[in-house]
Amino acid sequence: MSAERLARGLRVRVALTVMVMTAVIFSALGVAGFTLLRSSARGAVETRVNNVMSLVASELATGRAITSLSTPDGVTVWVVGPHQPARAANKDDVVVLRRVKVAKSSLVLEGRAPGTSWTNDLEALHAALWFAVALVVVLSGFVGGYAVHRSLRAVRAVAAQARQMGSRELDQRLPDPDTGDELADVVSTLNEMLARLESARNAQLRFTSDAAHELRSPLMVLRGEIDLLERNGGQVEAHDVDRMSRAVTRLGELTSDLALLATVDERPAQTEHVDLADLVIQAVDVRGTQVRTRAVTSVVVLGEPAQLVRLVSNLLDNALVHGGSMAEISVERDGNDARLVVDDDGPGVPESQRTVLFERFFRSDSARPQGSNGTGLGLAIVAEVAAAHGGTVLCSDSPLGGARFVVSLPVAPN
Repeated sequence: MSAERLARGLRVRVALTVMVMTAVIFSALGVAGFTLLRSSARGAVETRVNNVMSLVASELATGRAITSLSTPDGVTVWVVGPHQPARAANKDDVVVLRRVKVAKSSLVLEGRAPGTSWTNDLEALHAALWFAVALVVVLSGFVGGYAVHRSLRAVRAVAAQARQMGSRELDQRLPDPDTGDELADVVSTLNEMLARLESARNAQLRFTSDAAHELRSPLMVLRGEIDLLERNGGQVEAHDVDRMSRAVTRLGELTSDLALLATVDERPAQTEHVDLADLVIQAVDVRGTQVRTRAVTSVVVLGEPAQLVRLVSNLLDNALVHGGSMAEISVERDGNDARLVVDDDGPGVPESQRTVLFERFFRSDSARPQGSNGTGLGLAIVAEVAAAHGGTVLCSDSPLGGARFVVSLPVAPN
């Protein structure tokens, strides 16, 4: 469905809604007002009839013989006996009966004003009132539809711009309607979403390019060795086998790291209680005397054990490869967080590179490269595993003179 059809449908719905609401409100007001006006008009006629009856009573009190009295405005008063039945009256006639004493005798005054004397004007007013209500309802529909039409002008402009944007044009943004209302908030939110999509797409393109570049090197080694084998008639030297083995190992490490990164984009679906102290002790035992522990206390977090093992291993391997002669690790509780710290005595990390150090395939041109023997994904895995577990990782200067990596993870609830 096109934006124009949606806008037209919205205009119709809003116009009908406004018309219905206006009709209900003005009809209720009209009925209430007309009822009040009718009651007031009838009361005024009754007052007029009572005034004429008072005039007749005063004339009778003077001894004047009166049987009836009529006024130019249609009011008639009759003098009847106390037991004489009242005259027949129409539905809208105003009839007033009053008993008076004249010369020790009791008489009844019957006053009447015909309905036509006061209802004709009311009927005309009633018709005019309903005509005015109908006119207001129709006008409200047109005004409501026009207001929606003007309000949706900015929406149509946004929709037209959005239709022109292709999947490769995420650098474009929707025009700001400059209305200062909810529409401006929606457009601002959509532009923020487009910015995030653009950033994600650029990161994906960079990652794809870097992954292809990293995979190309071991594949070229294998391709070269295979060509050499073909030229040598299938004879294999020991050093050729060693080169192919290293290439295959690197391919395995790359694919393993890429597969792990693909699984840690979201919080682990299945988690369990993991004691970080146990993971640290196991990792230190594997690496021997090159790693020393400073303070290792039992701190339990909720997470996926294999990913947390990889986090600890990558931090220690990074410290041993890029550090000097020693790495130091500690784990302790800091409030509601578990704090894992890895220090090394290497050259450290320049402060300008600490924000991009955890990007995938990051390569430093300083004295602390990520190393040609690694995959360039170790610290990226650390950062994404920490984020998937609701934590963070930061790099700073170490008291040992090199780099310090601090991972904070929320402690598991009791």
